Amino acid sequence: MQTISSAFFQRKLILNLIFFDIDGTLLISQGAGGRSITRVMKTTFQVKEEIARIEIHGQTDRGIATQLFSAHGVEDSDENWSLFKSSYLAVLDDELVNSDGELLPGIPPLLDQLHSDERVELALLTGNLEIGAFKKVKHFGVEKYFTWGGFGDRQRDRSDLAREAMQAAEQKVNLQKVDKIFVIGDTPNDIRCGKAIDAITVAVATGGHSAEQLAAHHPDHLFSDLSDTEQIADLLA
Repeated sequence: MQTISSAFFQRKLILNLIFFDIDGTLLISQGAGGRSITRVMKTTFQVKEEIARIEIHGQTDRGIATQLFSAHGVEDSDENWSLFKSSYLAVLDDELVNSDGELLPGIPPLLDQLHSDERVELALLTGNLEIGAFKKVKHFGVEKYFTWGGFGDRQRDRSDLAREAMQAAEQKVNLQKVDKIFVIGDTPNDIRCGKAIDAITVAVATGGHSAEQLAAHHPDHLFSDLSDTEQIADLLA
């Protein structure tokens, strides 16, 4: 009778769960999201003055709205948040089309290689609204690699977002078969949220923070970009 080697069972049992941030990690949209937010505040909430300057890199859309509502005297209610979301999603496509954004170095071959590896489960971990996140990855042609993740619809804090993503993971994969969890991102908040779920943090200096700035937050791994497909894939899989 033919037997199946123990190595086969071991291979089937091991799964690496890899969470990718979007903006500054997978792609650069050249400010499409920020311009959409500005339009929402000016047209939907009738803000006449200059829109408050807040840090948006590594923040959740829910947290960004909270900061802007506070800065401009808008009640941070469920009704206004719902209005913010619908208005933002209505203009995001136009801003994406009018931007000169692009995928970042190494992303297409890296996603191809990881997606074809049965030991890997890919997911998004982003402060973007869920619908907005999928609009972005679709616009830049990488939507086939991602079907689920953690998104910025509810949580104001990035670490809470990561914890919510792990709850979603329970519905998508057998966590008993997960060997390693990775969080890949370009901001200190990505590093922080990865540590909040005991993930291996991979920082990449392709967004708004330099390698030196990211190093100060002690990621497990730090790269200038993700262009060395073999090196990155060996680490992740």
